[in-house]
Amino acid sequence: MAEFSKSLEEKAQQIIQDFDNRDWDNSIPAILKREIAFTVDQIKRFKEFHNDQIEEFYKTECDIETELLQVESRTPRYSPYKYPEREKLQRQLVGVKSEKRRQEVFYEDRMQNFEKNLLALIHKHEQVRNIDDKP
Repeated sequence: MAEFSKSLEEKAQQIIQDFDNRDWDNSIPAILKREIAFTVDQIKRFKEFHNDQIEEFYKTECDIETELLQVESRTPRYSPYKYPEREKLQRQLVGVKSEKRRQEVFYEDRMQNFEKNLLALIHKHEQVRNIDDKP
């Protein structure tokens, strides 16, 4: 499916490559190109936002795991395995990982909606273009 998504975005880029976003022509092809350009921009911004979020999750995971390693090295050798500080950090780590998974599911769902919308717009644009090409 990733290949199709990539080809979909490439097709959208081809359609809008010569489009001037300052041109507010009211023709149907221009309106569709504006909508395609807007959807492509939304996808780009959403991907950047998602990547920033995931990067922050990885940083937080690394910080917690580093702290966990330091706690283990500071823990007395014969202390009980259920050391409160260790448990607290492990709960935080589980929380971060579950939030990251939740964000991944949200991202996939949102991307599918964007791609579905983009596909519909591309189909409409192609239909209008085919009508205009016929004598």
